Amino acid sequence: ERAGYLLLDAIRRRDPGFQDVSARIKDLDAAKAGAEAAAAASAPTAPPQDPFLGKVIGGCAILERIGEGGMGMIFKARHPGLDKVFAIKVLPAGGGDLDIERLFREARIAAKLNHPNIVQVVNVGQDSGHHFIQMEYVDGDNLLSRVIRDGPLPLKEAIRVVHTVAEALRYAHARGDEHVVVLRGL
Repeated sequence: ERAGYLLLDAIRRRDPGFQDVSARIKDLDAAKAGAEAAAAASAPTAPPQDPFLGKVIGGCAILERIGEGGMGMIFKARHPGLDKVFAIKVLPAGGGDLDIERLFREARIAAKLNHPNIVQVVNVGQDSGHHFIQMEYVDGDNLLSRVIRDGPLPLKEAIRVVHTVAEALRYAHARGDEHVVVLRGL
């Protein structure tokens, strides 16, 4: 009991405005309840429908959004004639000439690369008013999602991942490609 009083006394010396513990807990509970009520009031009742779902771009029907980055959105899409799933990167509407040039440059560079750890680009163009890159779809979790879900990789696996990425970058660099897109999250 004495240790508790000593701790409370030390806290009060550091923070003279410190209230007694029960009053502080009540204040924190009230603030938490207020924040939760505000969040619930402002939360949409249903998630908004993605306007790209069901659209056809590059001959592929958009199935779902699987990512988003600085240059645009990435979708999982199915090409009905080939009965094959692809990933489609789409520039946002209103992309300027520089963004379009960067997208086409990225596609041309990546299309020249043929390595098991580099996604294959199969098409680039404009369709339905959207500039896009069509590429191989790789199913599964990305590294970022896995680390967030499971925590840090075991050392041996982390070394294997870094080695795999380094091999792909070495391959691209050896071909003189000064710009290779490395997706966040891998």
